[in-house]
Amino acid sequence: MTLWLLRLVLRISGSCLRIPVLQLSKGTATLSLMRRCAGHLRRILVADDHTTVRGSICALLRAEPDFDVVCDVTDGTQAVAKAEELQPDIVVLDITIPGMSGFEAARRIRNIAPTAEILFLSQHDTVETIRQAFQVGGSGYVVKSDAAKELVAAVRSIIQKTRYVNARFVAYL
Repeated sequence: MTLWLLRLVLRISGSCLRIPVLQLSKGTATLSLMRRCAGHLRRILVADDHTTVRGSICALLRAEPDFDVVCDVTDGTQAVAKAEELQPDIVVLDITIPGMSGFEAARRIRNIAPTAEILFLSQHDTVETIRQAFQVGGSGYVVKSDAAKELVAAVRSIIQKTRYVNARFVAYL
């Protein structure tokens, strides 16, 4: 049985990887293959210093079948290090975080992970802050109070290479 499992680990179908999953329930074991298609999953890094907020953001994003939250961190320094290591597709970044500001982290991430799109998610709701977010390389901006209804749409917009900003700010930008 061990040899059989090892053979399944690297079984590839097209651009999809088939990963064996062993489920145990009431004394029985079921082996199935989970299909992970690299071309369809968007790798997302989340950086926010508030545990509850970060957990909610990650849960919201993980609920989407084509999103893969690869890491969540608590400060700007960690965000830069993990962006360099993991090369995510999207970085969801708070502005006011320890270590270094989200703006400075975004500047550095643009250099070390140039294909990563940056979505700012912040409590700041001034037009000047939003403008600055785009000036440092942001692809989108969502105010935290609107995240439950707008975060997934913002990520999808950015995937389509379309900038995203809360509808209430569009007329001012």
